[in-house]
Amino acid sequence: YYSLIAFDAQVAATRRSLALRQNDLGLQRIRADAGLINDFALRQLEAEVAAAQGQLPALERNRTAEELILGVLLGRSPRALLQESVTRNAGDGTPVAPVVPPDLPSALLLRRPDIVTAEQQLIAANARIGAARAALFPNIALTGYLGSESAELANLFSGPAAIWQIGFILAQPIFQGGRLFGEIEAVEARQRQAIAQYQKTLQTAFREAHDALVTQVRAREAFDAENARAAALTEALRLARIRFVNGLTSQLEVLDAERNLLSAELNRADALRAQRTAVANVVKALGGGWQGLDEQPQAAAATSVPR
Repeated sequence: YYSLIAFDAQVAATRRSLALRQNDLGLQRIRADAGLINDFALRQLEAEVAAAQGQLPALERNRTAEELILGVLLGRSPRALLQESVTRNAGDGTPVAPVVPPDLPSALLLRRPDIVTAEQQLIAANARIGAARAALFPNIALTGYLGSESAELANLFSGPAAIWQIGFILAQPIFQGGRLFGEIEAVEARQRQAIAQYQKTLQTAFREAHDALVTQVRAREAFDAENARAAALTEALRLARIRFVNGLTSQLEVLDAERNLLSAELNRADALRAQRTAVANVVKALGGGWQGLDEQPQAAAATSVPR
């Protein structure tokens, strides 16, 4: 869906640019007939119009492909998709993706299907899920300022806690892995395997959350930069046109400004798609977003079968 509306924005931007160039071409042909400009300037403008026309088919083809993919996912025909299934607009550069709030608790990850499955496997192996969760699950804030990864989360993958990346036992008291594994030396292999799988699943969940949060911050920064660039070039084009009308510059400056603005608008649409997708990936990594923060995930089973 985000790719589809990005192509919508790119098609709309290209059509706007093409319309401006075609209008300029019409005016310049009148001036050429009157002998006010030479053929070189006219041919340059014709080439710019042809270039914009040449960009449209590829963008429209890609947009049609996205419509077909989304239509299959929604179980609707492409025509119904165009007319009624989803909200379609080229956008004005304003992100619609939600802002990731600060201080999201790591308990949100307990909703992830892979963690739920790993805990069920622990229960099947007669493990004490409450004890395993207390020993192995970091109770930390996942996010910091502006939805970036918190220092606590970053420390799980760098500095003294980097050992988590290569082994089961963290040097930090968050993961008292050595003590836990020492306590279960006498239990059957199936239970040890379930504990190991649970720890591996937690490592994967926290790493995916960390990576998703870092990516969405970088994507937001990239979009902000592209948005600022497009705004600046919009003003530059306006000024170039004023200068041209007043005879202070040539048509070439206007063409350059139009070309630069179109490039910036295409890049902005891509950056906005990436920013929206990055936030969607944060929601996925958290196991369903951050709604219902007051509802603490319930332990799958705090009581174990005696060992």
